[in-house]
Amino acid sequence: MKRNIPYRISAYICIIVLLSAISCSHNQSRSYENYTEIENRYYQLKSANTDTEKGALKAYVCDTLNFAELYDSPLWDKFIDDWISLFSKNPAQAFPTEEFTYISKRILDRVAIENPEIIEPLVHTSTEILIGIGQKKIAACIVAYSNGINIRANDDSEIAMRLLTAMMLPGTKAPALIGLKRAGNKEKLIIFYDSNCSDCKSLLSNISDRYKELSEKGIDVISLSADTDKTLYTKYAKNFPWKNKLCDYQSFSSGNFKNYGVAAVPTMYLIGSDGLVVDRFDTLEETDLLNKESDIKIINNEKKALR
Repeated sequence: MKRNIPYRISAYICIIVLLSAISCSHNQSRSYENYTEIENRYYQLKSANTDTEKGALKAYVCDTLNFAELYDSPLWDKFIDDWISLFSKNPAQAFPTEEFTYISKRILDRVAIENPEIIEPLVHTSTEILIGIGQKKIAACIVAYSNGINIRANDDSEIAMRLLTAMMLPGTKAPALIGLKRAGNKEKLIIFYDSNCSDCKSLLSNISDRYKELSEKGIDVISLSADTDKTLYTKYAKNFPWKNKLCDYQSFSSGNFKNYGVAAVPTMYLIGSDGLVVDRFDTLEETDLLNKESDIKIINNEKKALR
């Protein structure tokens, strides 16, 4: 009986491997079928001319298209571009703003349930294309909707425009800070805050506690206040250990707040030494700056190497 145990184990292993192979083959086959469907629809997007053809494609993208599969395919950018172009194929007609935003919101609602991780790349890619064809208000409307703010595409929404600005900043040249005398070429942590904001106080307290570490790593900290009361601002800001503290007492109407698309506080940006915006972050830990090797340590290591 004992001699049969290894045989049985081997048999079980073979069965498991076989089932895994069948499952893998099935998944690959299904993925191939999904990609083929997406590819076919992509070519239909490029050639659609009649209202019937366009209507069928709009229904497919709105109700059926698997955006996760599309995102994993090489057709992502091209598909989104031609999808938006489907609405502007007739140069004699104005861009169908209401129809496009209505369908876009329905798509976002569905994707938020089925593939929430695709929301950000979908909105970002669509936004870039819309801005490129002069539809900035629609882009702002879609960005706002993805942030839980439902406005019409033709509305003049300051918040929507700021959310759009904030989304498009990463990877671009950081706007010059009004009131900052010397920017330098160090990495910068920029924090927009309000002295009465509890979340702001929590973030700034953490940064103050870790400021020595940040400074040793060659990182500048710059705080910008939305305060309108000089006494309140001075009382709170005087405790910050960094030098660069800005406040023009214009609250969210401040040029710096507008240029950085600040619609709420706290808002924190990391600027690279190349002057480009790295990204927005909610916490200091998310920036990974605390794991960066300090400039002092780098200099000491260089000195040791020269000995």
